[in-house]
Amino acid sequence: MTIQIVQEEFTVCKVADYGGIDLSAPFVFTGSTDEEKSLVCPVRLAPADTLEREDGWRAFRIEGSLDFSLVGILADLSRILADGNVGIFAISTFNTDYILTKTENFARAVELLARAGYSVDREVVDKPSFRPMRRFKQALPEEECFRILENAYRGFLSVKGDGGYPYSVPINFVLEDGKMYFHCAKEGHKLDAIRACDKACFTVLDEPKKEPGDWWYHVKSVICFGRVGIVGDERERMERLRSLAGKYFPAGYDTEADILRNGPKAEILAFTIEHISGKAVREK
Repeated sequence: MTIQIVQEEFTVCKVADYGGIDLSAPFVFTGSTDEEKSLVCPVRLAPADTLEREDGWRAFRIEGSLDFSLVGILADLSRILADGNVGIFAISTFNTDYILTKTENFARAVELLARAGYSVDREVVDKPSFRPMRRFKQALPEEECFRILENAYRGFLSVKGDGGYPYSVPINFVLEDGKMYFHCAKEGHKLDAIRACDKACFTVLDEPKKEPGDWWYHVKSVICFGRVGIVGDERERMERLRSLAGKYFPAGYDTEADILRNGPKAEILAFTIEHISGKAVREK
């Protein structure tokens, strides 16, 4: 049986009514009783006037449609996760079951189910939507965005940090095979944030330029949204370390000796781009 990961972060709410809520949007669940009206939906769709609210949930679902005569599937999932000390919030629809866990427990929940023999489909169940650029006349073509990424010396990686605060850190990187790769220590704020939520943003600026007679600078920027995770394959990890060394170490430097000495202390992170946009700013 296959488990599909839903690529959204959810909130569980109590609301006064369902007015103003897009009930036709994907992954919106409601429950009305004689005591309350509940809403479970992606955080980005949550109304501002909830009575009570708890953010920070991730979800997966059982692939396909389940026959009503089947018994014990949800109980088995619950048992596996309970044995691993992972609490759940379950929602059943006509077709299947959805299981939600707190974001900080989600990666562990998926790992527990995979170990128990469930197949995990990590492909995007519903591709995230990204808002279009408001000042679209200043948008850069995608090929220019990638050119800027290839030539940029440094960028800013932004993740969801402690307490839900954004955490943005300047970081070296290399662009290869359509992905960005970073190196970092084996522990710290950045890694803790990525383990809790793999959604990230990466921003670079092109070199600012002035035209003759101008007092202002012209700047091009690129923003990437995507998923970031630790490279687990040792062979790939070493290849990416060498790529980073080739970009940043000076000519003649003994990169192999440095990697041999410091490589075991480093993790390699891979950033998979889901959306990229660029903007040309011409101040006047």
